[in-house]
Amino acid sequence: MPPEVPSLRDEIGYFLGVEGGRDYLVQVPGAANSTLSDAALADVINWMVRGFAGESLPADFVPFSANEVTKARAVRPVDIAGIRSTLMARLRGKPPVP
Repeated sequence: MPPEVPSLRDEIGYFLGVEGGRDYLVQVPGAANSTLSDAALADVINWMVRGFAGESLPADFVPFSANEVTKARAVRPVDIAGIRSTLMARLRGKPPVP
């Protein structure tokens, strides 16, 4: 449903290479608010990354752990759209647009 919900196919792996990108993948509302356990959510995110990253998957990909998910879920971003905008700007190598 772009532009509100961007497609992550062939791009999700890029988020793993920018500061804040791993946390973002856990903190998006559909993930952070799910009723899955942290271990199950880690499994789902790992499945998504491996299944949708395509060539964007870093060769040194480290799978998400339950502990990492627990820590990222504990932080509730106020402006997830703003975080996404900042990450997208980092991916483009440009400063975020205010």
